[in-house]
Amino acid sequence: NWKGEILKKISYSTDINGSRIQMTTPYSFGAQGPYLVNNFLWLGQFYRADNSKGVFTPELQENSHLAVKVDLKTGECEKMPLVYPDEIIGHNIIGMYVRRVIGYNNNMVYTFSNVPGLYLSGDNTIFKKRMLETNYKLNLADRDNKNIPDAQSGMNFSINYDEIVDMLYDKYRECYYIFIRTKSKYSANELNVKFLYPDCLIVVLDKNLKHMGEMKLDDNIYSVKMKFI
Repeated sequence: NWKGEILKKISYSTDINGSRIQMTTPYSFGAQGPYLVNNFLWLGQFYRADNSKGVFTPELQENSHLAVKVDLKTGECEKMPLVYPDEIIGHNIIGMYVRRVIGYNNNMVYTFSNVPGLYLSGDNTIFKKRMLETNYKLNLADRDNKNIPDAQSGMNFSINYDEIVDMLYDKYRECYYIFIRTKSKYSANELNVKFLYPDCLIVVLDKNLKHMGEMKLDDNIYSVKMKFI
């Protein structure tokens, strides 16, 4: 409550069928964090592919449910049927980010950092794939067959590729904003700065995910880590 007192505590370690819930991001981290719809809190689940050296397999896909829904009134947790799309199969998912946003007509729009395109779901059961329409030639990182031993090497690798870092939906203008960190050259002492203040492209799509326009933001001036409608 407003005094900071905890009124209720809800565990989401298992769902209503007793199945273990995967690791989630309980804090807001771009379009990966939780979101609230009426009395339901939606959490994104993250998966590892240790048994296949990071490669996403058909066996892993069967149980790779993207979201779990927590009823804040009853405390019940339920995994949604929607799983990772077929295009992820065979790809290395180490370091892969999943972005999502509630868009037009309450449809969910997803992006996966190593697969180009947008994935639309209206019922949290199946995907419809859409191309990300832009005048910019997008070059996403592909870690397949790449040995990246540590975080520093991962940053060095990632800075050479584009990355979709966030999405927002503007319900007043019925359009989407797609934020892309564009690849850039760097020197060793400014690597961290390039991730905080990157070269950024904002792509604007209409409610049907059709291209409306785009704008490049100069680096060292704007930070796409902080934004709102």
